[in-house]
Amino acid sequence: MFDEAHYREYLKYFNMPDHETLHREFFAPDVELVTLGNVLKGQQGIRDFYAYFHSCVREHIDLIKFYPTEGGAWVHVAMRLEAFEDLTAEGLEKIGIIRMPAIPKGTVYENEMFIHYELDPEGRLRLLRCAEYIPPDMA
Repeated sequence: MFDEAHYREYLKYFNMPDHETLHREFFAPDVELVTLGNVLKGQQGIRDFYAYFHSCVREHIDLIKFYPTEGGAWVHVAMRLEAFEDLTAEGLEKIGIIRMPAIPKGTVYENEMFIHYELDPEGRLRLLRCAEYIPPDMA
């Protein structure tokens, strides 16, 4: 069941980050993540993205509000990014990400976003759609 308690468990592993548990326990094999106009397909696509992203940036998500829906949920979250290495456009392009701003080392970025989660028939995350405001100085 994908309720607020289950989502908080998901966030616990996301914030560690413990990608192995996320993929094994939460993601459907054909999961898709849509963020900033980019579509990451399958568990490998998401692994490739986060392998690079988290090699440069510490990411932490806090739940503000959970909105259950039929077959998933909307969530309102606070996101904090702290770049400990340069996240470069070239590095992002190598993994197929073309619509995400580079984040220079030392940058701390805090923002709120909405994420829509859809579940597969087994209750695993199948589709994640992120709606995020990008401030002009990050675009």
